[in-house]
Amino acid sequence: MIEYLKIEWPEGLGAIAEILGDEIAWELVSCCPGIRLDIPKTDTQHNYAFMQLSETTRQKLRKEFGGDRFYIPKFENERNEAIAAAIEVMSVEGCSYQEIALKLGLTETRIWQIKSARASSKTTSGPTPRQDPRQKSLF
Repeated sequence: MIEYLKIEWPEGLGAIAEILGDEIAWELVSCCPGIRLDIPKTDTQHNYAFMQLSETTRQKLRKEFGGDRFYIPKFENERNEAIAAAIEVMSVEGCSYQEIALKLGLTETRIWQIKSARASSKTTSGPTPRQDPRQKSLF
């Protein structure tokens, strides 16, 4: 999934992504959006948000950033844009909707929704056609 999603990470997540990789940053955005995440030096059950992450991710974060605190942004718009761009790239490469869905962890229906929303935004973003002055208004 990650190889198709290209994104500019904000400062705190950028450090995590640079050192531990984009997959860890995506997991943080997915599991802990919109919170300040304290990364403990040892595994503790008292840190609910931290415990939502996979064991592998927790180990890597403790090793590199134990004792630090990061704000994890919601990142919805950026994530959605990255997914839409990845769908476009994969479509151009000839991937089927089923293949795209499996690689991105989405449903085929969601792929169709994203593609049609993106197509309609491209067609409606241009100038609106002029209304014929002879046309009576419906309102």
